[in-house]
Amino acid sequence: MPKTRRRRADRDQFWRDIIAAWKEPGQSVTAFCAARGTATAGQLAHVIVSKYCDHLPLYRQEAILGRLGWDVTRSTLCDQVIACAGVLEPLYRLMCDRVWFSAALHTDDTPVPLLAPRRTAHA
Repeated sequence: MPKTRRRRADRDQFWRDIIAAWKEPGQSVTAFCAARGTATAGQLAHVIVSKYCDHLPLYRQEAILGRLGWDVTRSTLCDQVIACAGVLEPLYRLMCDRVWFSAALHTDDTPVPLLAPRRTAHA
């Protein structure tokens, strides 16, 4: 089998494994949201993306969401993010397995100068 077809087959198997993990009982995001009753899947996705992709802390999100009409406390947001992490753990495990079993791992090893170096000149 040519290398490109093998990679495509590996990638297809990876996504089939992810879909199978989400079909397990108790792993549904919709069921998780219905059990909690305070937020929809879209709202939770917005909070997680704002926290980890947009680097927006939960205390700022608390104020923003309050202005938009969703009065939610920071502790509730924190609990929801932690609970979502539990629901998304099968996806995380599959992604870790994918990295560990890959042929190569590419990283960025660019040195970064520190603003106030103590022991070394680069991070």
